[in-house]
Amino acid sequence: MNIYKTRPIRFIQVAEKNDWRLKVYSISSKNGIVPQELIDSIWGAFDLLPSPAISDTRYGIGCLILHEGNDGNYIVLNWWTGENMIASKILHSQGNGIYHPIQEDIISCVWELEVLYFEKRSWTDNILKHGLNEENILKYLKDTLNTEV
Repeated sequence: MNIYKTRPIRFIQVAEKNDWRLKVYSISSKNGIVPQELIDSIWGAFDLLPSPAISDTRYGIGCLILHEGNDGNYIVLNWWTGENMIASKILHSQGNGIYHPIQEDIISCVWELEVLYFEKRSWTDNILKHGLNEENILKYLKDTLNTEV
């Protein structure tokens, strides 16, 4: 077991594809921000999200966490569904750029959970307390996290 070390969490951008809008975050065990090639890999991950992005119970909104970990790279896709729930898919690569879905019953690691906790508060404050409309969605998308955890 490795001793816990603080990692930077950085907001990168809001990425849009196929009617999805995702806040993109970086977490790295090695650098201040994940490498550009990891950032560039997000576009293929969008194809793993449910389609259509917007339905009666899906809003086309969520976050994507890029995590440069000690044991490889992770893409953690998260989207809001059923008003107050978040769904997730986790992909892992050994650093070769080839990602595979994690088949284990894993939610996220302690660093990723910090992002999810922030996103839960942001969703509650911007959407659940004020309603799902474009103005509030834009407030949610502008509410981002930059910290050390």
